[in-house]
Amino acid sequence: MASNFYWRIGDTTYSVPLSATKVTTPSLCVDDNGTIKYVSLAPGTGPANNFHVYYNGVQYYATTGVSPNNWTNATVQWAGTGSSTGVSPGMMASDGKGKVIMAGSECTHYLFPADYNAQTLVSTDGGVTWSHSQIGAGWTISNQGSLGGLCIATNKVGTWIIASQREDLGDYSGAGYSVSTNDGASWSWVALLPGFDSWSSTDFASIPKTMCYGNNTWIIGGITAAHLTLPDNQGIVFFGQGTIDVSTNNGASWTTKVLWSFNPALGTAGKAAGPDSVTALATDGKGVWIAAGIHYTAPTYSEVLCSRSSDNGATWSSPVVLWGPRNSINPTTPRCIATNGSGTWVIGGVDYTSSTTSIGVITYSTDNGVTWSVPNLAPTAAMTNQLIYDQGQFLMVGKTTYMTSTDGITWSDVGTLPGWTNPTITGLVYSGSRFVIVGKDSGNAMIQTSS
Repeated sequence: MASNFYWRIGDTTYSVPLSATKVTTPSLCVDDNGTIKYVSLAPGTGPANNFHVYYNGVQYYATTGVSPNNWTNATVQWAGTGSSTGVSPGMMASDGKGKVIMAGSECTHYLFPADYNAQTLVSTDGGVTWSHSQIGAGWTISNQGSLGGLCIATNKVGTWIIASQREDLGDYSGAGYSVSTNDGASWSWVALLPGFDSWSSTDFASIPKTMCYGNNTWIIGGITAAHLTLPDNQGIVFFGQGTIDVSTNNGASWTTKVLWSFNPALGTAGKAAGPDSVTALATDGKGVWIAAGIHYTAPTYSEVLCSRSSDNGATWSSPVVLWGPRNSINPTTPRCIATNGSGTWVIGGVDYTSSTTSIGVITYSTDNGVTWSVPNLAPTAAMTNQLIYDQGQFLMVGKTTYMTSTDGITWSDVGTLPGWTNPTITGLVYSGSRFVIVGKDSGNAMIQTSS
């Protein structure tokens, strides 16, 4: 039986002994930094052992540690219509107080010229019931281009930001973003992101891949498609850069940083090569950030790089190699990052033992991301799609499987997620009362929750 209640305030997980629960007067507890917190705990209306936490006048949820060993069947919450591609769910975010929002897109007319629109799938009861609607201005594309790479994050106190690729300007592709300041009720189209507002080749585009918020900082990571004109009329080389955009004012302005880049001297004129990208981001909410992604050492050789910031994204360390390089038709890729907020970080991803044979790998750090372990094998390559730390444990979700760890080093409880056929899992959050998974299966956006 659990000995503590856990809850989240902002990006920090707190706990209090069970002996201090069910009181109406403030109870004292100490967080991992030794900071004294006063909370009032009262019986809640959620699942068994769920309680409401009142902190500085705001209601949060506390539980004795929801176990992700029991799952509802995955069910269709947004059915695709009108095209062979259907709905494409993107990332998902939660305020930890019951609201969950997923940003996705739908192709309503697949044959060229294509029609796309971006929508949100929203739950206000922790993931039990859902509704979806179009985001609005700036996110409907008719007769041209596409939408892709939809990312979302929230500061957990009412502000949400969505970013996505917008390939609607011929051979010009960039990423735009929208902001909601009323807890997702409405969205304002803002502008193209400066770091992803770039001319591209026909082979790949500037696309946001991941997004995260912490400690008053928003960071979007992805690929910037760049080009270099060779001297003496030799042509143009197209290549990718692992890029981030950083905002400390809720998206009013952004600062662009290139963390790593393909060497265009290794490319061939007229062709795209080396789509370097930032594919995973995470923060401890205290100023430390980890970014991981793909770097090409040659057109078909890729490795996984990691860079660290200890000053809230202002400066970044020189990238280090976590695994690779590998010669493969598919890139070796880090897919997910999580931290317990106390110095342990975990990165999950895919590696290749041959040009087409993939394996799942996990690497961890116990010194706040300064050094990393030799990558360990995951049970399967499909085990390493999404990762989260909450309720006192790491939870990693794969294609149709999951596993847990209390320390990020030893993993157990490998189980099967019911209701999926052949999914692509795109999001995993803790809603305040249950874990929530979103993925695409058979052209539909499907949701699954722990029970």
